[in-house]
Amino acid sequence: YEEGNDAAYDGSMMTVANADANKEYRKKLIWSKILKLGVGSYQCTECGLTKGTSGITALKNHVESKHLPGLEYPCEICGKILTNSNQYNQHLTKHRNEERNNLYQQ
Repeated sequence: YEEGNDAAYDGSMMTVANADANKEYRKKLIWSKILKLGVGSYQCTECGLTKGTSGITALKNHVESKHLPGLEYPCEICGKILTNSNQYNQHLTKHRNEERNNLYQQ
């Protein structure tokens, strides 16, 4: 809320101005739920799921989608809501590919 601005805050942090701050916030929130157990071993502090170094992305996706339900990744193109950044990036790739295919078909 900004002083002098009577518009109500809708709870959304996904604005161009806030994108970088929002990304950092999400990153910190995700890592706050991951515990490093030792060399190459990480654990979800919520449910105990454990992964090795090669599974850290899967563990971050797990924390985002299972234990941080308030975090959403809305697609600006079609409005679909995704539950983690990996799903969001894969979804955007589909839109880019569709756009590319449409350009070639013209």
